[in-house]
Amino acid sequence: MRAILEQEALSVRELVKRCNVSQQRVSELLTIHRVEVYISDWIPPVGKAQWRPIWSYGKQPDMPCPGSIKSAAARAASTAQRRNPFLAAAGLVTIPTGVRGRIFRQSMDINDEELAA
Repeated sequence: MRAILEQEALSVRELVKRCNVSQQRVSELLTIHRVEVYISDWIPPVGKAQWRPIWSYGKQPDMPCPGSIKSAAARAASTAQRRNPFLAAAGLVTIPTGVRGRIFRQSMDINDEELAA
């Protein structure tokens, strides 16, 4: 795997195809030899997938994930809003006004025959 990464940068999926081993084994080897490899680039997500790293051989610093900075901040803000009831009391957060969950509408017209039964 070292010889392959010295020649070109590859993602985990490409390493699996080249080395003919499982994805779990490639991930284990990257973890074991983490000081020898670094993340040189990122593959953008398709749909709801996550950013995938492209690995290269060397001792350079990792390239930061492009999408993690914004999503982490947005995630922290929404978590703080959901978990802190005092933000609503202080007026810092608007209280949701909609009904939560599913709404079932049932007719309240009951026939006399059904009442007798």
